[in-house]
Amino acid sequence: HTPHGLLQVQFFLSGGLPGGKGSLKRRTDRSLSMEKSSDSEIPLSGRLKENDLIAVLRYLNRNKKTGTLNLRRNDQDRSIYLKGGEIIFAMSRYIDDRLGEMLLKLGRITLDQYERSIEELKKGNKRQGTILVELGYMSPGDLVWSVKYHAKEIIVSTFSWIDGQYEFTEGNPRTEEVITIHMGMANLILEGIKRINDWTRLWNGLPPVDTALQITGNPINLFQDIDLEDREREIITKINGERNIRDIFRESGLKAFETLKMVYFLSRLRMFEAVKVEGTKIKEEIREKTEGAGPDKE
Repeated sequence: HTPHGLLQVQFFLSGGLPGGKGSLKRRTDRSLSMEKSSDSEIPLSGRLKENDLIAVLRYLNRNKKTGTLNLRRNDQDRSIYLKGGEIIFAMSRYIDDRLGEMLLKLGRITLDQYERSIEELKKGNKRQGTILVELGYMSPGDLVWSVKYHAKEIIVSTFSWIDGQYEFTEGNPRTEEVITIHMGMANLILEGIKRINDWTRLWNGLPPVDTALQITGNPINLFQDIDLEDREREIITKINGERNIRDIFRESGLKAFETLKMVYFLSRLRMFEAVKVEGTKIKEEIREKTEGAGPDKE
């Protein structure tokens, strides 16, 4: 058993891929997981328009922060709890984000069951999930799945926010939850990017389309725990120092929007870099695009 957060993914792209085309070799590397980030400092409070959620979470993750990240937009108020840079739970104070409403929308409970649980909820201090189990509407196993899914949905749906306020408070998170999520930061960011439906926002976050790309030599960025589908993995094999972004789109087995999301994801996690071309500043442009800029920055 490998402790959560220590299992890393290494992409071997120089000299071919061991184990066949598109394969990923996994290994454990404690020293790399403990290495400090070279990321620029990001304010612990501010506007998502200036430092978007990806930039904030990457910064907190790389710097092993423990505390609570509060996010507010209009009438929506959410909290993400971190321990040692890893997300352990999330909650929302917006009515439609509650567990019962989510289960109702997913078809996991009926309207009658929902209304009965609300009646019981008003009588005491029990959580709605506990009530649903006690009423026989859910099994304990279903409750565990539902709580984890609920927390993950709160997190990944927040990636679509273009603006809002954020504030990180250091210290042990104030949460009574005993059910915590165990999903690596990179996987949560990938899932969040997949929920974004704004082509222009993602496209403007990429380097110039004729930029030739190569896999980064920075081990902190290279070794990350990421679960990829086969066609997503193939995108990485296209990055060989010769193909540019346009070539990758042409050769991708994914649809154009799916390809864009994958390239944007790799860009934001700095898993590739520009091939240095004399007389250009492409590398600097990539760093500016991936170093905490919000969606409105160019």
